[in-house]
Amino acid sequence: AIGNSKETADPQNCAQVQSTYGAACCDGRYTGKMACDVCKPWTGTLQPNKTFYKRCTNGDKEIDGTYPDLAACKAAGGTSLTDMKCDYMYAIGNSKETADPQNCAQVQSTYGAACCDGRYTGKMACDVCKPWTGTLQPNKTFHKRCTNGDKEIDGTYPDLAACKAAGGTSLTDIKCNFMYAVANSSEHADPQKCATVQSTYGAICCGGHYTGKLACDVCNPWTGMLQPNK
Repeated sequence: AIGNSKETADPQNCAQVQSTYGAACCDGRYTGKMACDVCKPWTGTLQPNKTFYKRCTNGDKEIDGTYPDLAACKAAGGTSLTDMKCDYMYAIGNSKETADPQNCAQVQSTYGAACCDGRYTGKMACDVCKPWTGTLQPNKTFHKRCTNGDKEIDGTYPDLAACKAAGGTSLTDIKCNFMYAVANSSEHADPQKCATVQSTYGAICCGGHYTGKLACDVCNPWTGMLQPNK
């Protein structure tokens, strides 16, 4: 039902479905067709001319929702419908903010399925189209935690000076060995919750050679096809 709905046929909505359910529901032998193939992880490189979202606006106000054409946009109170192309990823993929591994991973899980499978050969600080491979890298830093006493200072801080400028007093490297506890918790043994962990941390923490067992394998991207009876 989800994979064949009119709403998830939209590439951006389909990408969200893939990142949410792919790891939980795939690796099967289903051969039917779906408007949104839940089990198709992205491959290839950026397709800059592909439309990933149609933006409905009325003046400076954006009208939330999915609109296949201008008529649908107008019916919701909009006056203009603009194709947002994947070339938008040039700016996102090369921004200082998304060069941070954690932010880059969020960009990959949000836009990867919508914008990739092309032939783009340019370089980006955050390669939107690079799905993770390999196994857990426990000693890799995935987040620098800026704190002042018990209070965490939200944001991304490359060094202690930047943390202090934001009101922090301490900057701690949070390593991917944090995944030992997350991935082996009884909560994340649940396939859907495990899928959320994978889409959040996979691109940040994987690419290594860890051989231990995890109840939720953070580094196991989905393969195969839909398992409808799972």
